[in-house]
Amino acid sequence: MAATIYNTVCLYLVRLSALTRCLTLEACPVNRTDVKSLEFTVTRALMKIFKTNSQDIFIECKRYFGFWDVDELITQRKRAFLVAFYANDNTICNVCKHVADRI
Repeated sequence: MAATIYNTVCLYLVRLSALTRCLTLEACPVNRTDVKSLEFTVTRALMKIFKTNSQDIFIECKRYFGFWDVDELITQRKRAFLVAFYANDNTICNVCKHVADRI
Protein backbone atom coordinates (compact mmCIF):
# COMPACT_ATOMS: atom_id res chain seq x y z
CA MET A 1 0.00 0.00 0.00
CA ALA A 2 2.78 2.44 0.90
CA ALA A 3 4.60 1.78 -2.39
CA THR A 4 1.45 2.55 -4.37
CA ILE A 5 0.91 5.82 -2.52
CA TYR A 6 4.59 6.71 -2.96
CA ASN A 7 4.44 6.07 -6.72
CA THR A 8 1.22 8.06 -7.05
CA VAL A 9 2.78 10.99 -5.22
CA CYS A 10 5.92 10.75 -7.38
CA LEU A 11 3.83 10.76 -10.57
CA TYR A 12 1.91 13.78 -9.34
CA LEU A 13 5.12 15.65 -8.50
CA VAL A 14 6.68 14.84 -11.88
CA ARG A 15 3.56 16.05 -13.65
CA LEU A 16 3.48 19.19 -11.51
CA SER A 17 7.18 19.83 -12.10
CA ALA A 18 6.92 19.27 -15.86
CA LEU A 19 3.85 21.48 -16.07
CA THR A 20 5.52 24.22 -14.05
CA ARG A 21 8.54 24.20 -16.34
CA CYS A 22 6.37 24.24 -19.45
CA LEU A 23 4.11 26.98 -18.11
CA THR A 24 6.99 29.42 -18.20
CA LEU A 25 7.85 28.55 -21.81
CA GLU A 26 4.65 29.70 -23.48
CA ALA A 27 5.77 33.29 -24.06
CA CYS A 28 9.44 32.51 -24.70
CA PRO A 29 11.13 31.22 -27.81
CA VAL A 30 12.15 27.60 -27.25
CA ASN A 31 14.56 25.78 -29.51
CA ARG A 32 14.56 22.08 -30.26
CA THR A 33 17.48 21.44 -27.87
CA ASP A 34 15.54 22.87 -24.92
CA VAL A 35 12.52 20.69 -25.73
CA LYS A 36 14.66 17.56 -26.05
CA SER A 37 16.40 18.33 -22.77
CA LEU A 38 13.09 18.68 -20.92
CA GLU A 39 11.72 15.56 -22.63
CA PHE A 40 14.81 13.55 -21.59
CA THR A 41 14.51 14.69 -17.98
CA VAL A 42 10.82 13.81 -17.74
CA THR A 43 11.39 10.48 -19.53
CA ARG A 44 14.19 9.41 -17.19
CA ALA A 45 12.22 10.35 -14.10
CA LEU A 46 9.18 8.42 -15.31
CA MET A 47 11.26 5.37 -16.27
CA LYS A 48 12.65 5.26 -12.74
CA ILE A 49 9.17 5.57 -11.25
CA PHE A 50 7.78 2.87 -13.58
CA LYS A 51 10.93 0.77 -12.91
CA THR A 52 11.46 -0.09 -16.56
CA ASN A 53 13.96 0.51 -19.33
CA SER A 54 11.65 -0.86 -22.01
CA GLN A 55 10.50 1.87 -24.40
CA ASP A 56 7.25 -0.02 -25.20
CA ILE A 57 6.27 -0.41 -21.54
CA PHE A 58 7.22 3.19 -20.87
CA ILE A 59 5.01 4.48 -23.71
CA GLU A 60 2.04 2.42 -22.49
CA CYS A 61 2.50 3.60 -18.89
CA LYS A 62 2.77 7.19 -20.09
CA ARG A 63 -0.47 6.88 -22.04
CA TYR A 64 -2.23 5.14 -19.16
CA PHE A 65 -1.30 7.87 -16.67
CA GLY A 66 -2.03 10.71 -19.11
CA PHE A 67 1.44 12.16 -19.60
CA TRP A 68 1.86 14.25 -22.75
CA ASP A 69 5.09 14.74 -24.64
CA VAL A 70 6.83 17.96 -23.64
CA ASP A 71 6.68 19.41 -27.16
CA GLU A 72 2.92 18.74 -27.35
CA LEU A 73 2.44 20.35 -23.95
CA ILE A 74 4.42 23.44 -24.96
CA THR A 75 2.45 23.72 -28.22
CA GLN A 76 -0.86 23.54 -26.37
CA ARG A 77 0.24 26.12 -23.81
CA LYS A 78 1.53 28.49 -26.51
CA ARG A 79 -1.71 28.19 -28.45
CA ALA A 80 -3.75 28.98 -25.32
CA PHE A 81 -1.43 31.86 -24.44
CA LEU A 82 -1.68 33.43 -27.91
CA VAL A 83 -5.46 33.11 -27.99
CA ALA A 84 -5.74 34.83 -24.60
CA PHE A 85 -3.11 37.41 -25.56
CA TYR A 86 -4.87 38.46 -28.76
CA ALA A 87 -8.27 38.47 -27.06
CA ASN A 88 -7.03 40.79 -24.31
CA ASP A 89 -7.95 44.46 -24.71
CA ASN A 90 -5.21 45.76 -22.42
CA THR A 91 -3.27 48.79 -23.72
CA ILE A 92 0.11 47.20 -23.09
CA CYS A 93 -0.99 44.02 -24.85
CA ASN A 94 -2.17 46.10 -27.82
CA VAL A 95 1.26 47.75 -28.13
CA CYS A 96 2.96 44.34 -27.92
CA LYS A 97 0.56 42.93 -30.53
CA HIS A 98 1.65 45.56 -33.03
CA VAL A 99 5.31 44.81 -32.35
CA ALA A 100 4.69 41.04 -32.59
CA ASP A 101 2.76 41.43 -35.84
CA ARG A 102 5.70 43.26 -37.44
CA ILE A 103 8.15 40.50 -36.53
